[in-house]
Amino acid sequence: MPIAIDLIGEIAPVKDSCISAPLKVDQPISARYRIRNLCDSHIFECVALYADENKSYFVGGELRTKFDIMPLSEVILEYCILPLYMGYIDLPKLHILDRSIS
Repeated sequence: MPIAIDLIGEIAPVKDSCISAPLKVDQPISARYRIRNLCDSHIFECVALYADENKSYFVGGELRTKFDIMPLSEVILEYCILPLYMGYIDLPKLHILDRSIS
């Protein structure tokens, strides 16, 4: 896989080997995504779409953004997520689309 995406910040897993468990969100949280280009010769032209299909959160940040990832570099996208309902609700999904032409 030429692109790696990691969730960092307040809701990131403590260890890589942690089993995913439901997360109860009851206050605003910061979600940061680190997108890394693992190739040493390809520039990725990406579009990021942050989608909340269930309308369960208010999301602060660029919901649709275009960016380039240079070889062996990274881009960090940051969002502030405010839950509109209490309980165990799926987080919004981050979709990364590559528009680059080889």
